[in-house]
Amino acid sequence: MRVISKILSIGFLILFFAKIGFTDEFNFRKTNWGMSIQQVKSSELLNVFKENESMLVYKTTVTGKDVLLVYIFTGNQLVRAQCH
Repeated sequence: MRVISKILSIGFLILFFAKIGFTDEFNFRKTNWGMSIQQVKSSELLNVFKENESMLVYKTTVTGKDVLLVYIFTGNQLVRAQCH
């Protein structure tokens, strides 16, 4: 019985870590690092509040507080995102 338990435990761990390495999850909201400005705009349901070649800014609410959601780009690639 102990051998079967160990085999099942090892199998579970292999599947768990395989899922972590090959996930289709996003990095932030519905975006991934390296996306273009246009791709990020397409992923957001919010209206753009402010935009230039290095950032997109949206107004939204997080945990009941009004915040600015800022996506920051370098060379038209998403490199950072933050809420203020």
